[in-house]
Amino acid sequence: MSKPKYTAFVRGSRDARRATKNVLVRGLDDIQSQSREKAEEAAEHAGQTLLNHTDPYVPEDTGTLRESGRYELTTTKTNKVAVEVTYGSDSDINPKTGEPSSSYAVFVHEDAPQGVPKNYTKPGTGPHYLTKGAADAYNEIVKIFKNKLDEVGE
Repeated sequence: MSKPKYTAFVRGSRDARRATKNVLVRGLDDIQSQSREKAEEAAEHAGQTLLNHTDPYVPEDTGTLRESGRYELTTTKTNKVAVEVTYGSDSDINPKTGEPSSSYAVFVHEDAPQGVPKNYTKPGTGPHYLTKGAADAYNEIVKIFKNKLDEVGE
């Protein structure tokens, strides 16, 4: 009869097995807690980075839309960390029109409806400002997450 090459259980008393299990569970909990914390830090940094890259593309007439840009950390339905970057809010009122920036943010971003004249005061600004900013920020955001997650367990 040959001896098994590997054993997949802890030898010793029940107390030793329980203690080993508790140490492993606590260690896993610590790593999970650290990785969540690092993911939140990375998401916050990524949100600010995306705003920085998006702002130059946001059309500016009165500056209200650009000033309404913000990011917020959120949690998905599956309890994952996420960040939402938005422009337009009910509290940011355009002084020229008296309308909240939320009433026209999507209109401006999506460039709709067609045929409406648009006078953007800065060259290079215009529709799809979030998309353009995200494309510019992509590599930087990937590095942010990679560097933060490399810190887990240090």
